[in-house]
Amino acid sequence: MKGYMGKILRVNLSRQLSCEETLDPQIIKQYLGGVGIATKILYDEVPRNTDPFSEENKLIFASGVFTGTGYPGGARFNVVTKSPLTGIWLGSSAAGYFGTRLRAAGYDALIIEGSSNKPVLLDIHDEKVDFVDASALWGLDTFESKEQIEKKLGRKNLSTVLIGPAGEKRARTAAMMVDMGRFTGRGGAGAVMGSKNLKGITVSGIKKIEVARSKEFKERIREGVSAINTSIAVFPYKLMGTTLAISREFESGDVPTKNFQLGMWEKSKDLDGMKMAAKSYFKEMPPTCFACPVRCSKFTEVPDGPFKVDVGPAPQYETLAALGSNCLNNNVESVIKSNDLCSRYGIDTISTGVTISFIMEAYERGDITSEQLGGIKPTWGNTDVIIDLIRMIGERRGIGELLGEGVKRTAEKFGLSDKGYAIHVKGMEAPMHDPRSLFSFGVNFATSPRGACHLRGPSMLFDQGIAMIDAGVPNRSTRFNQKEKGLAAKAAQDASNIIESLGLCVFCAMSVAMFGMFSKMAEALEPLTGEHVTVKEIWEIGERISNLQRAFNLREGVTAEADHLPSRLLEPFNEGLAKGQVPDVGVHIKEYYQARGWDPKGVPTEKTLTRLGLDWITPNLH
Repeated sequence: MKGYMGKILRVNLSRQLSCEETLDPQIIKQYLGGVGIATKILYDEVPRNTDPFSEENKLIFASGVFTGTGYPGGARFNVVTKSPLTGIWLGSSAAGYFGTRLRAAGYDALIIEGSSNKPVLLDIHDEKVDFVDASALWGLDTFESKEQIEKKLGRKNLSTVLIGPAGEKRARTAAMMVDMGRFTGRGGAGAVMGSKNLKGITVSGIKKIEVARSKEFKERIREGVSAINTSIAVFPYKLMGTTLAISREFESGDVPTKNFQLGMWEKSKDLDGMKMAAKSYFKEMPPTCFACPVRCSKFTEVPDGPFKVDVGPAPQYETLAALGSNCLNNNVESVIKSNDLCSRYGIDTISTGVTISFIMEAYERGDITSEQLGGIKPTWGNTDVIIDLIRMIGERRGIGELLGEGVKRTAEKFGLSDKGYAIHVKGMEAPMHDPRSLFSFGVNFATSPRGACHLRGPSMLFDQGIAMIDAGVPNRSTRFNQKEKGLAAKAAQDASNIIESLGLCVFCAMSVAMFGMFSKMAEALEPLTGEHVTVKEIWEIGERISNLQRAFNLREGVTAEADHLPSRLLEPFNEGLAKGQVPDVGVHIKEYYQARGWDPKGVPTEKTLTRLGLDWITPNLH
């Protein structure tokens, strides 16, 4: 099929062998690419009750259909595995150049299985796979590792995926750094990589993606670029990435503060991108993602002082809130420093911030003593403590060894699971948005296949007045309207699967194909692949992937009982625009199950599975 490389690379680290496999055209038709194909492989090849750190768990890297084609935002790939943080399905996406280079090497997907008996670097280039001794890299941070690898290999157009010390030591919140400044952040995929003694992957190549109708596809590219460049919604991201979200949302209660306790905190505005720009923290650097007209990834520098940081990846909104306002910290330089450390150690900033804020609240309440924390006194806003704890998490020493396990295990260790202020769903720390401000996020967080997540379905668009017409949500809504939130979450999750199977950045996709306009994606797919795909078929693919993700989690024993929010997120605020507001999550989840064609226990019905061509998984659900 045109638009694909048509091959999968399978690598066994235990035997240091690799082989090429043909990508089944039927799988392409059913799952498109990216997260869809990777989820199908995970379901087929990772048995029930597999230990995430065992040789039997697999890391599946899969590029999207548009990845590397030049289509705007077509740079993303997905890594799918069984999460060591949650024990369920994990998909984490990133952009940069890795997905593009993987296709240039001749592959749509990469499957890594087994485990090396010593640290290894996987080098994929010129139709070769080399297993390079990485013992000298073990223990180096991600920045140091990338520098050493580039010096050693000396090739142009080289893209890397690397772990830092946290991944090497299997911290369950460990991430992978992609190239320079992009991360597969959530769920601990970096720890799975570490469990396999895999320090990193390098990939390069010169192969081209064959396009069915080149002239027509180039026209679709031009249309997409034009849509993005003229989009009012995207313009702020071009200027300062996602950092402007703090000033936009702090009054509405959507900037988590003091471990999700406060609905408004005036000092959170000190973290905003406008103030960062005014103080010249931002630095101009080359774009970090292939074929992106938005360029939301920014760089920062703190030239001197206690939080000195050389030019490096800037903290995005999620980090500014997680290690800033949620820890009651309004010192932006300390957040820049914290972000730099997390990047170097290779740990997720959201999970880290939520876990630290939990410790701060537990200490304030007297539920945890300084002695239990090794003498640390984690008072609110204490920048020194935040940075010390990040170092300890990254190095897995002292109390950091426990905190690197995530907030759920930390709360369990101290006997605080029933207190309601360990903010997670299914073991995944909540992102920096609040369901009391955006009601659809309540059901979205509760039902997301990887745990609390804002990216597994950008339903906040619905809360902000955008109708999802061709997804079955024709009515416009507001953030505090209780109607159709379950429908919106279902549509947004399916849309997320579509976008990530296509390999598109969500910011670009929102401009090119706003909800109700996925016809633009179909129009671009046809000249690329030569195959006619209807909008209905595209939405069915998104729905098929959602149901397969659910089936994987059900097979692992995670049922409807896990589809709930921590009690903190159902306590009304006493201040801000969201004062007194609480989503009716129980009603919304019931509506969500009905919209999905699931029974009251959250299990896909036989009718639904048959309609989606998934009837073969029915025996595994009971």
